[in-house]
This record gives sequence, structure tokens and C-alpha cells, in this order.
Amino acid sequence: MAVLRVAGEVDTVSAPLLTALIADVLANHPSALVIDLSDVAFFGSAGLQLLVQTNEMLTGSVGLAIVANTLVTSRPIKLTGLEVVLPLYDGVDEALCALCANTRGLG
Repeated sequence: MAVLRVAGEVDTVSAPLLTALIADVLANHPSALVIDLSDVAFFGSAGLQLLVQTNEMLTGSVGLAIVANTLVTSRPIKLTGLEVVLPLYDGVDEALCALCANTRGLG
């Protein structure tokens, strides 16, 4: 499992860098990826697009969890209805526990 902690602004400037970083993390073939947005101060449409693209990149064997525990991140995700396809959690520990439970259920 891999945890990617994101801080600062997620916008059109930073999103390509984050996309490359996520691709690097996924190149190591983790069983699951947690993207922790707890320290994000601005989350624009580029951030939403980044999450959708990440979800589409993953194969069925790689779980994804998004920590979106502030209004800055959870509100745009929920307003766009993306919480239906992107599993949201309040903390990294909660996300990891959910991913572990899902992984055990697959075996």
C-alpha cells in the first residue's frame, strides 16, 4: 500500500506534477493507493480531474481511497457527485483499514 500526502494547492499548475508523482507511485505496483488531501488549501477543477484520471488508471487489483476531511476538498468532490466513484474517508487510518478489509475480501 502507498500513501501520497498532498499539501498546498491542487490547480492547473500543480496537477501535472501530481499526475507524474502518482504514475511513479503506481509503477511500484502497490496493492492500494491512499491520496491524503488533508493539507490541501485549494482544490480546483484540475484536482477533480486528477482524481478521476487516477481512478481510471487503476486496475481492479489496486484499491483507491481519498482522504478528504476538509470542506476545501470534500465539498467539490461531493458537489460533482464524484463521491459515488471515489471512496472518501476522514483519515488515513480509516482509509487504510477499509482498503485492508477490501483486500482480504478479494482473497
